[in-house]
Amino acid sequence: MLLCYLYVFCIGACCGSFALLAADRIPEKRSIVKGRSRCTYCHHVLSWYELMPLLGYILCKGRCRYCGRKLSIVYPCMELVGGILAWICFFRYGFNMLAVTSFFVIMILTVISVIDFRTLQIHDVTLYMLVMAGLVHDLVKGNVQLLSMIQSVLTVSVPMFLISRLIKDAYGEGDIQLMAITGLFLSPAENILAGFLGTLCAGVFVLSLFVTGRAHKGAHIPFAPFLSIGIGMAMLYGNDIISWYILTFFG
Repeated sequence: MLLCYLYVFCIGACCGSFALLAADRIPEKRSIVKGRSRCTYCHHVLSWYELMPLLGYILCKGRCRYCGRKLSIVYPCMELVGGILAWICFFRYGFNMLAVTSFFVIMILTVISVIDFRTLQIHDVTLYMLVMAGLVHDLVKGNVQLLSMIQSVLTVSVPMFLISRLIKDAYGEGDIQLMAITGLFLSPAENILAGFLGTLCAGVFVLSLFVTGRAHKGAHIPFAPFLSIGIGMAMLYGNDIISWYILTFFG
């Protein structure tokens, strides 16, 4: 079993590395499947062992072998996160297709989050990828109910849309679309939970900015990373959280 989880971690780390590559290339409208990986600074093509998740960074001592520039710590961190997220999915569902599909949904959410964090934009291609991954995940879960899906699509996205019309720049169009798409694979209650948890995380982040004096009037924060945290938690543990809440306050 330990070897199985080691294998899962390695696959997850590779996916984390690919997710960062996708986040780098999609805003530049470059192919995510064509073209060799290169050094960010000197653009030298990287060899196979330099691309090994985590080990490549360690073997190269965090520097490019060709120009000697220090490489961003983001790369090994993203690979580590990918491995840990794979662990979480397989620990939650076991070694089955549900774990696989949930992990791919989370990886796409990770790509969306990284791009939004960097550019304050959510690209259409990442939303299309989420639609496909979400529908596959829903089919693997089984018991697909069209009425429940429609309710879930509208439950969070419509209030967000209305609020954005009343309060300028309250939500971005991409954020609204993101929460509509998650309705394809989350139940109405899970989608509400995802929106609540995402908003809560964003609130804590904004509060920390005010406390540390880093907040600026009129500044915008990327909302997709926080929504993605909420979506991931709702997808993996939504039923458990909702059951705990009901038993605790209404049981």
